[in-house]
Amino acid sequence: MKKAHLFLAVSLFALSFLPNALFAGSLPPPGKLVAQSGPLATELKWLPSADSNVEGYNVHRRAVGDTAFPPTPINAGLVKDTLYIDDDSSLVPGNTYEYAVKAVNYGGKIKSDYSNTASAYFGKGLFFIPQVYGEPGSTIMVPVSVKNADNLRVTSANISIVYDPAVLTLVEDKKAAVKRTVLTREYGWSVNTTGTNYVVIAMVGNISNPPVIVGEGNFVELYFTVNQDIQKGAVSGVKFDVDGSITGKATKMWNENFAVIDLQLDDGDFAAGSDYILGDITGDQNVRADDGSYALTFSSNKSLSPSSKQLAAGDVNGDEAIGNLDASAILYYVVNQDWPDLDSLTGISKEKRTFSFTKQGGSYKKNKAFFLAMNLNNPEGMASCEIMLTYDPKILEIKSFQPGSMLKNFEVKYPSKQSKGVFQFALASKDGSAASNSNLEAFGKLKTLAKKPGSSRINFSLARMGDAYARDFERSDLNIEVEGLAETMTVSK
Repeated sequence: MKKAHLFLAVSLFALSFLPNALFAGSLPPPGKLVAQSGPLATELKWLPSADSNVEGYNVHRRAVGDTAFPPTPINAGLVKDTLYIDDDSSLVPGNTYEYAVKAVNYGGKIKSDYSNTASAYFGKGLFFIPQVYGEPGSTIMVPVSVKNADNLRVTSANISIVYDPAVLTLVEDKKAAVKRTVLTREYGWSVNTTGTNYVVIAMVGNISNPPVIVGEGNFVELYFTVNQDIQKGAVSGVKFDVDGSITGKATKMWNENFAVIDLQLDDGDFAAGSDYILGDITGDQNVRADDGSYALTFSSNKSLSPSSKQLAAGDVNGDEAIGNLDASAILYYVVNQDWPDLDSLTGISKEKRTFSFTKQGGSYKKNKAFFLAMNLNNPEGMASCEIMLTYDPKILEIKSFQPGSMLKNFEVKYPSKQSKGVFQFALASKDGSAASNSNLEAFGKLKTLAKKPGSSRINFSLARMGDAYARDFERSDLNIEVEGLAETMTVSK
């Protein structure tokens, strides 16, 4: 099965949008295509083509060594989103494949040039330990994260971690030393064996029918105490024991067929210090509401890139980015002084979430400002959101977004200066909680200037939504589609 989701990795790239006017009769290609291998699927992400006439994308694949991409795309229908999961049964583990993407207009007749080419070695799972900061004497969480776990089913696993005992000590309570994450909450975790400088944790699934894992991010969490007498600024490695030479058990995972899963294991580091602990994006040694605001700033302004320290502090869910999902988690922590509790997780409606516009009148007079209403059919479960709109900058200019009554408990961020023909904003619940209402709601209003006579689509190039557990509605086991319906605006003399 192939899946397409609306997604943008905000920390990887700075957007360089080109307005519609520069591409009369053509479309700008998608940008910055990246391919990420996984054990059973390859994840493709790209930056949207910033043209309001784009309806979707075609994905093309070729084997390494082939000189051209086949003209027929691998997607059965037009991909309406900026992420595609290629889990074609014809893919051969151990082979490298190359990909490129084309934008397609809403009439289907105009296609852009190819994006850049991205390649991925199929069949390998990439697990990594990120950079972690912590204050001497404090308890810290060290995650083991995965870049692409789509379709993965695990019967058992040993994850062997080696660390410096002069810097870190595994917490004494073994039940508190290892915790599941929202990604692997249906699996069981336990401390298997420990030594002076290592810990081996075991993962057990349902042997006869292990749960399917979907998405990316923190796979399991380990908890350590930072030794009180360690000097601030000290850096110490936290590493995988790949072959078992230190712990006696190699880091391994077995799939539903009891075959060993091919893994790539990337080590991480711990740095002692009071600033840039988890959630402290500003580095002021505290997790405050302004840290959530900073996360929204990175989410809404793609020209900004976090520093390595900011990324370590702000990437709460382990997807190697700072965005709206992290913002809601940080704001939850500010209010509750803890991260969201998996035991409180409940189900939400699987109804497709649809953003739409409501026009007033048939046309708008040039050089006059007007408000365009935005609606959301079902906000249930939403704790954060990110929207990118594109339009023809010759005809219109979106000036600002005014949140509706349903967003009274949400913080909204958007840059004061945006690229021509683009308006992007992000929002998150001020206390990290999710909306509970499932009825049609007035989402907000766009203050828009009618510049000159003509017609322009206002198109949703990006529409992401996250829950209170930092899960993207589409890029997770929630599997809830989020869409935005374009609207054509007419400006009269």
